[in-house]
Amino acid sequence: MTIRLLTNDQRKLLRQQLRDNAVYIAVKQAYKSRETDMERLHFSPEEIFVNCFVCFDRMLREPDRAEAITDTLWDDVFNDLRNDADDCGRSYDRQEMETAASLVLYTLMVLTEASHRWELARYNGYLMQMLACHSNPDDICLPMQACISGELAEYVGAYIEADEYISDRIDNQSPTPDPVRKIRRADRSRIKEGIRRRLAFMKGVLPCSSQSIMRPADYDIMTECVDYLVENGVVRKMRRKITTCLSNAHLRYTFYLIYRNEGRDIGRSLWLEFLAETFAQFGDSTSSLANHFSDKPHNYDMCTGSPSPEAE
Repeated sequence: MTIRLLTNDQRKLLRQQLRDNAVYIAVKQAYKSRETDMERLHFSPEEIFVNCFVCFDRMLREPDRAEAITDTLWDDVFNDLRNDADDCGRSYDRQEMETAASLVLYTLMVLTEASHRWELARYNGYLMQMLACHSNPDDICLPMQACISGELAEYVGAYIEADEYISDRIDNQSPTPDPVRKIRRADRSRIKEGIRRRLAFMKGVLPCSSQSIMRPADYDIMTECVDYLVENGVVRKMRRKITTCLSNAHLRYTFYLIYRNEGRDIGRSLWLEFLAETFAQFGDSTSSLANHFSDKPHNYDMCTGSPSPEAE
């Protein structure tokens, strides 16, 4: 079993991706009541969510071993969390680690109950006994129970039906860690239309000049690559990178606005990869892309021809 403590970037991505997720909403509610008990460890709702699915995924893969998995689950979760904290230099005391493990275990119990899979949920009584030995169950269970809804059971059912695992997607650094919350076709069409409107100024000329911002053929390639990213969640590899007459700052900020508005669900890291892979002007040095992604050039609105909607 691999229990994970996440980086700040991973937490941020998950926070964006999971904001409407019924399980995550319930986890956050339970977390609020225990946050002060983990001030040194800084265990987050995102880490509770991921680690309960690490356990749940294992049980889904090996339902015939559910009893054996459950039998050592407290020790497995506690020890793996402790080892991860040691490896990444997070401070903690034993009570904090017990609180973190308890949150993971109770969320797992909620998932197995919602799954309507008796072979998984039948051991929840034993898990509750283990949890009660290390923390007060009411402090965790009652806040979470207040947020459990029919949507949570629907989500768990859809997750099992999808037959894709959050733990695998985290390992593979997928921009969409939740296999249930994929961008719907109607949403993809809306996203692409919004991006095309934002990029339309690049079919024109530079201000106070007759110089085209891009060659028409390169503009078409750019929009095709954008569509490919929205449809597939993967950056298309370029045989020949395209060029523009925009400064690096103007081009970079244009795609920052796309990320913050139309393309948020695709993820920041993929938009940065898109810039580096698609445009020749960034060369091999892409460090400034991430560091200055949100920096707005002083004359940006004049360059685009009209004030652009700011990032939300």
